[in-house]
Amino acid sequence: MENNIEISREELERALEEANKKAQAMLDKMTPEERAQAQTKANRAIAENQAAMQKLINEANAVMNSYPPQREMMERNTAQEHGTIPNPGAYACDAAHKPRFCQNCGAQAGSGKYCEYCGSAL
Repeated sequence: MENNIEISREELERALEEANKKAQAMLDKMTPEERAQAQTKANRAIAENQAAMQKLINEANAVMNSYPPQREMMERNTAQEHGTIPNPGAYACDAAHKPRFCQNCGAQAGSGKYCEYCGSAL
């Protein structure tokens, strides 16, 4: 589901400023006890959201770690980006897992060393 909302930076800043003014007006009307309750409620919601986000991150990491070739590729790509990998061909996934599709034309790769459609090396 994709939502494309066209709004200018100025409109966004104006809306944010109005929301801040309304929030401040509400805070000004609150007693110290009400403010404390609102702060406690906000802190609880933040903690719950952080816990849910951490759970999601942990689950994503577990899925990625359960598929070794993908994990090795991610580790290699990260290491290459940071210039910390001495031998890019050292990962088992490079030798053991050929691409399933030709990187040149996108055709499904066969069992050979070359693409059956365009002849590029796989």
